[in-house]
Amino acid sequence: MSFKKNVLIDGYILFLTFPLITVLVSSLWAALLLPADTGYLTDLIPEGETGIITGLIYTVIFIVAALISGVLIYYLIEKDKETILKCFLGFSISFVIIIILPIYTSLILSYLNLDGLTTTSLFIFSIMAGVIAGFISAYSVLSEKAGSTLRNIFIVLYSSIVSSFIGVVVPTLILIFIFIGLSLYDIYSVVKGPIRKTIQISERKGLNLKLYVSFGSWDIGVGDLVFYSILVAHTLLFYGLVMWLASMISLSVGLLLTFLVLNKKEIIPGLPIALLTGMIPLVIAFIFF
Repeated sequence: MSFKKNVLIDGYILFLTFPLITVLVSSLWAALLLPADTGYLTDLIPEGETGIITGLIYTVIFIVAALISGVLIYYLIEKDKETILKCFLGFSISFVIIIILPIYTSLILSYLNLDGLTTTSLFIFSIMAGVIAGFISAYSVLSEKAGSTLRNIFIVLYSSIVSSFIGVVVPTLILIFIFIGLSLYDIYSVVKGPIRKTIQISERKGLNLKLYVSFGSWDIGVGDLVFYSILVAHTLLFYGLVMWLASMISLSVGLLLTFLVLNKKEIIPGLPIALLTGMIPLVIAFIFF
């Protein structure tokens, strides 16, 4: 999870482009779920009576998962196992989209009151669409033949689908803990941890995994886009349009601050400044509403 400056600073408006596009698409997914009964999803991760302890546990789980995946990617690159790494990443991307897209479709169909045949046909179509989208996403991200435009489109699709799903499933308090924990981990990982080492060894070996959106002079990691979008989608789903707008504004301010810091550095953690600034409305809403 990082931002990388290649040559020159192109300006804050350009800097905002893909983060805001991604969070808006994620918000659209979330808006489609507003009329649906998402109870069985929200019950997947119960907050329990000891919300703080539960939040800490899930934060540790997310950090450990990020650490393991980071170390695994670094190890496979170091050992020249590029094919295995691409297969692993491609399978992960495809699997997520193939699973989540039909779940979304079933939730949307649940409140449309269509006849049985139409509902069944649309659900089957969503499974087929999920399979196709999953494989195209994996191809666009990992293939050398895929252009940057196709890759950017499907990274936005992937990030928005994953983020809105997590935004539904994870309770607010746990999400706040996860945001704080991963922001701290992101600092470590980019400064001297797995992300820093992976970037260095990839540049040395001339390997480009393309797990980022490229536009102008900017590279923005998929993980950054996902967590920005989780924040905004969750706020819309659970706290309404006003708090959603406040989160969008706060996130934009956080991205501006990140932009100013990046103007002086080559690479920085993408989460801490933008995410912690952007989550201020969510914290206020959780405490007072």
